[in-house]
Amino acid sequence: MNVTQHDYQTTWLQVLEQLKTLVTPPSFETWLAPLKLSNIQAPATTSPQQQVRVLLETTSSFNRDWIKKHYATLIAGALQEALHLSNQPDVDIAVSASALDNETLNQAKTGPLSLSAHITGLTDVPSSAPATTKPSVLNPQLNPKYTFDQFVVGSHNRFCHAAALAVAESPAMSYNPLFLYGGVG
Repeated sequence: MNVTQHDYQTTWLQVLEQLKTLVTPPSFETWLAPLKLSNIQAPATTSPQQQVRVLLETTSSFNRDWIKKHYATLIAGALQEALHLSNQPDVDIAVSASALDNETLNQAKTGPLSLSAHITGLTDVPSSAPATTKPSVLNPQLNPKYTFDQFVVGSHNRFCHAAALAVAESPAMSYNPLFLYGGVG
């Protein structure tokens, strides 16, 4: 495989075009479009035991985890086809260095309470408040009119629907709480 970096970037653009046809537009724009090709390592020999390794970069650890969980096989299949490989390549997804710096900075900004508790030696004291009861999973007490199944998805609210669904499927992760703001109408 004697291919230049420019050829790899061209191949990656072809892979993105193929992936665009395999997933919904909001999913593509949210998860796959931000991916950047970082490196492709081809083995020096054509031994079947050695696999091609592809390194992709994304914008956050949340995105990395979500993509690995939901799209890794799809990406590997598209890369296999685009690179004309007999086996699927190993796909590694990393957080870009600049995004990792921002993520670390954001975590440092949100952690003063834990820092002050550590400095003064305070520990969490169990609350004497009565325990709250959680609704049963079998009976979540939701109004059936307000579920994702009943929501009408259109071109203008597709991104909001995808973001809300991501929060609902992975509570207490990034984008939670989710704030949406828009004009009336």
